[in-house]
Amino acid sequence: MTPSNSDDDASDIPTIVDDDVASPLPDRPIDSAASSSRDEEELSLRIVLVDGSAARSHPLPPGVAGTELAVPARLRRRGLSAVVNHLLGRRTGDDEESGDLDRPPALPFDFLVGGRFLRTSLEAALRALPLEAAETVTDVTYVPLHVRPEGGVEGNPHPDWIGCLASTSLSGIGGVVVSGCYDGSVRLLSGVTLETLAVTLRNSAPVKCVAIAPGVVAAGGMDHGLATYRIVAGKGGEIRLDSDPLQYRGEAGQRHTGTITALALEDNLMASADHAGDILLWKLDGSAREAAPPPRPKRPRPASTSSKIATVFPLASRAGAHGGAVFGLVLSSPTRLLSAGSDRTVRSWDLRRLGDGDVDPATTLGGKRAVTCLAACQGNGIGDVVATGHPDCTVRLWDLRAPGRGGKEGAMTVADALRPSHRAYVSSVDWSPLRPHVLASTSHDGTTKVWDVRSPLPLHTLRPASDVDGGREPIRGLTVAFGSPGTEGGNVGLYWGGTDCVVRRYMCA
Repeated sequence: MTPSNSDDDASDIPTIVDDDVASPLPDRPIDSAASSSRDEEELSLRIVLVDGSAARSHPLPPGVAGTELAVPARLRRRGLSAVVNHLLGRRTGDDEESGDLDRPPALPFDFLVGGRFLRTSLEAALRALPLEAAETVTDVTYVPLHVRPEGGVEGNPHPDWIGCLASTSLSGIGGVVVSGCYDGSVRLLSGVTLETLAVTLRNSAPVKCVAIAPGVVAAGGMDHGLATYRIVAGKGGEIRLDSDPLQYRGEAGQRHTGTITALALEDNLMASADHAGDILLWKLDGSAREAAPPPRPKRPRPASTSSKIATVFPLASRAGAHGGAVFGLVLSSPTRLLSAGSDRTVRSWDLRRLGDGDVDPATTLGGKRAVTCLAACQGNGIGDVVATGHPDCTVRLWDLRAPGRGGKEGAMTVADALRPSHRAYVSSVDWSPLRPHVLASTSHDGTTKVWDVRSPLPLHTLRPASDVDGGREPIRGLTVAFGSPGTEGGNVGLYWGGTDCVVRRYMCA
């Protein structure tokens, strides 16, 4: 992005004006823009608009695409959005007022300058760029504005606090959500209606973590025990959770001795971690890949999963993997496990060497605050990045390509991307499966925030209606989880649970 220059051949550069500028703008060096308010009004910048929408769904006309445009430097998001709508042949505010409704309606757009969302004027965004970038014509990428999540659909109340949620999509059933409750129960819910499909009671100890894969649910909690359940469709199409005979208390040295605080389940691998900092790796031999579809009405017969869990046995264990409680696990590949905990570190483990006590983690990134939750980006548009929540009300991003053991927080290339926005302990984070730059977080302040990591501030803040209405007791958010893509048309469900004992669903584009 550069200011227009009379020494260049500017005659071929279209000039965009708005209601306050009635003629092409004179040329002026950008360094003099701050000399007076008049100078700011007269400054113009050269940009090239680039369609960044999915599948390039809003292309500019051939005569405009890739062409340099001279626009007022003071334009912000709304002004640029009007420019793009005008170039796309859509309505603008002036069209609405004049009654010209022949054009399709305007679309709201957001804009990226230098890889970050435009939240200031174009001139201010240009000044924030490195000098070499500011001296060239800058691409300004436009994308559809991320609309506020819809809904707030509520499920039936649980008997106690909802401590954890996980989701997947099952053949013949669709999107489902599993919840872990502080009364010791595990529930399987419809991802659309939040109707309870199945429930099982482990014991009276609170469930602190759940995980789900096609056909299998795992749960762990304050009883130090880990249990698995097969998702089975029975007569008449009802769904049930069949408990596996093995309750993961294990042999001496192959069991958890404290509250199980984190779980990860991927295909036939499962990882679990506890409050003492230990991590165990399990193999589900013959685990179900898919829940069976409901039987046909004309010939009802019991249906079962494609294959039952025969045995569940430990593959490896790592005592003292962290110097405190482990609050996050992610099986990011068949050979890599990510973990994070109260010792203020995020660690990457080679699963082939996890049980080798004299082998250090492949990567250890250290911060200044305890880590209370962990999620890894599921897309390939952002790189090897994970998000964590912390007691200081902050969501942080970690680049796993940054320097390893002992790396300082300042060395993480995206550590300062998000500003503190919550007002209490951040308890859960999750990445959108549709948009690799979008994640959600919830906190003990009761809010859910939707972020795009290219902006330092959240896109949206959601609050339970009962909390907005002024309930007597403040609601704490304990868990948040995105649903599976492709189960809600072009949208994805965002599920929330907390101390008001109700699962809520919002729809995100």
